[in-house]
Amino acid sequence: MMPTIHSGQYIGSYQNVNTGLNSLICLNIDSADDGEYEIFSTIFAGQGLLYTASFRITDNNIINHEWIKITEIDEYERTETFVTRKDRDHRTYHTADLLVTNQNGLRINWKLPDGTECQSSGLTNNRDQESTLSSQSLSWDEFRSHVTTHFAGRKYVFRGQRDHHRLRTSFHRTQRANIGRYFRDNIPALQRYINAIYPDFIGAENDYQILSLLTLLQHHGYPTPILDWTMSPYIAAYFAFFETTETDPGSVQILAFDRDGYSKDFPQFNNVSDMNLHISFHDTPTLHNPRCIPQQSVSCISTIDDIEKYIEIQESTYKRKYLKAFSIPKSDTKRALNELHLMGINNATLFPGLDGICRYMKYEHFG
Repeated sequence: MMPTIHSGQYIGSYQNVNTGLNSLICLNIDSADDGEYEIFSTIFAGQGLLYTASFRITDNNIINHEWIKITEIDEYERTETFVTRKDRDHRTYHTADLLVTNQNGLRINWKLPDGTECQSSGLTNNRDQESTLSSQSLSWDEFRSHVTTHFAGRKYVFRGQRDHHRLRTSFHRTQRANIGRYFRDNIPALQRYINAIYPDFIGAENDYQILSLLTLLQHHGYPTPILDWTMSPYIAAYFAFFETTETDPGSVQILAFDRDGYSKDFPQFNNVSDMNLHISFHDTPTLHNPRCIPQQSVSCISTIDDIEKYIEIQESTYKRKYLKAFSIPKSDTKRALNELHLMGINNATLFPGLDGICRYMKYEHFG
């Protein structure tokens, strides 16, 4: 039997049939064992978190329209903006009956013991969507001039990409979405191996240690809910151009994000496992991570799969511009890399150690 739903993140509105209240629901769905789907739901009213619940369903529940009972619903009694999850008053207080269908989008109906009935709209998943972010086309010379004119100071962070792909963390690119499951099952198993090399991470629980661990793993290929940025537009340009050639078609992309303005307008969470819908920027911890200083690294924690769409909605709502994109033709690759080398930006400086030196000398000797 073909699965009727896909793993990933589903976000949309829900309707409280008793009060007419419209608000937001997010389902983070992972494919689990034995044909089951493990779902972590977050339900918001207004600007605050209202309920969270974790449950499992199978294709049979959907196909046969079977109601299931879920337990351990956390009700949050404080829903003010800028209150972190660990500071909220919440209680596990009742069960609920749940029905999941897949008609014109994934739909969820639930009934609470107090008689409250809610139903979601048709929720969609954007896992295969291409980037729709509009880019300003510039030559390499025009980009350098633009940087000098418009990006003075430390207001923005930057990211370089060899192609115009959608902004997603490496965790979300695995088609996983349930960060709660990630921290429950994957991180403890991984720590058993990491602790043999880095004892500082034994029993890592506080936010700084967890962020340090994940940013270190991110740089060595392990999927995390973190997206790497840099304070330097030129370092971002290097990451965009390196491993491209002048004969490659198309253009590279460099992104500029107004970290200063966004951080003032929206709550920034330092708890990596917090399931609020958020995008939060933090200076990358240096613990066992010698790359972060030369790369001027900034870590972006995201519980959101479709970051571009989320930012687009916030920009439209608040009439602000946070995210900008620039396209530079790959035909400018050699000139750009030569000038960046003169600035002291290359693999040998950005990646301290033998790997960085070898990658740099390979480029120098073999092109």
